[in-house]
Amino acid sequence: MGDDGFVVIAAIRRHMSRRRLRSLTGCKVSYPADDNISCADVEVSEEEPLAVGELTIRALFTPGHTDKHHCYLIEQGGHTQVFTGDALLIDGCGRTDFQSGVSATLYKSVREKLFALPEDTLVYPAHDYSGRQVSTILQERTRNPRLNDGISLSEFQRIMAELDLPYPNKIDVAVPANLKCGDCVEEAVGHMHEIGGKSPQG
Repeated sequence: MGDDGFVVIAAIRRHMSRRRLRSLTGCKVSYPADDNISCADVEVSEEEPLAVGELTIRALFTPGHTDKHHCYLIEQGGHTQVFTGDALLIDGCGRTDFQSGVSATLYKSVREKLFALPEDTLVYPAHDYSGRQVSTILQERTRNPRLNDGISLSEFQRIMAELDLPYPNKIDVAVPANLKCGDCVEEAVGHMHEIGGKSPQG
């Protein structure tokens, strides 16, 4: 928690909603301004970075996985780190076949916003099913099988169109909950525990 009472949350996936965390700690919940989320305390955008104590967090608008996706950039002590959500994963990227995703838009976001960062920028994705936690911009530009520098837009669009992924188990519960700062009706929480498992991102 910063000096001014913020808790920085990249993603909350288990057991506790943002609202619940706010009620327990008094923290503030921040969302991108474009989302127009009524339960947000603070809105962030590319034009207005978020200050948390001495830390400055810059929002990067990176649509494509979803139409309002953002990544978050932190530059501190000569080091650059970017929290990429599902826009850029380690050796992959999030799917683009639901939630207003568009593969051409994701390709542009990664190329113009993320791959434009310094090569030694640390990349922290939202998740990795192999247990990896961090990559670099150089690593993803060099070896990401979907998005490396040698992949053209048309090839990326073909790759994404051919993924043929199953519909995510939890998406019909998770998306409405996200629009309410993580609040789920009690029945939905029980349903999420029942189905368990992972929702494929590809």
